[in-house]
Amino acid sequence: MGLIPDFIGLNTQLSYFKNVEKQLRHKLGDGEAYTFLSKAVYLISIGTNDYYTPLMKNYSSTQDDEYVGMVIGNLTDVIREIYKVGGRKFGFANVLPLGCLPSFRIKNPENSGACMKEAMSLVRSHNKELAKVLLKLKSQLQGFKYSNADFYTYIRN
Repeated sequence: MGLIPDFIGLNTQLSYFKNVEKQLRHKLGDGEAYTFLSKAVYLISIGTNDYYTPLMKNYSSTQDDEYVGMVIGNLTDVIREIYKVGGRKFGFANVLPLGCLPSFRIKNPENSGACMKEAMSLVRSHNKELAKVLLKLKSQLQGFKYSNADFYTYIRN
């Protein structure tokens, strides 16, 4: 086993959710399943694994906008899929300051172990784009409600 454990990817998690949704429809019927799913709260924490792995390798910050766009785009697709089957209430956790983790501080010896700037920049970009897309979804999807826990600020302060 490597240093980084195996994680279940977002598309796999969505596939699991769709299987549960299908079982609920079969067991409860379409209407009751929709009602059940609309009362649930969907907790989503995304980004840490998506950024940790590339940053631990030889990551080029010239790709930041494109990479963040891909991660946020994938998340947006999943939110829309959950919304289609009734999901209305979501809780999000933005990405914590990855650059301050010991594994990144070690990679930053020229700065006496300070937080890794590239990682901090990437995470700030992700968190900014996440906030934007959530506001956009709130205006586009009727009944969409969310809370976005700001772990970045909580941990940095």
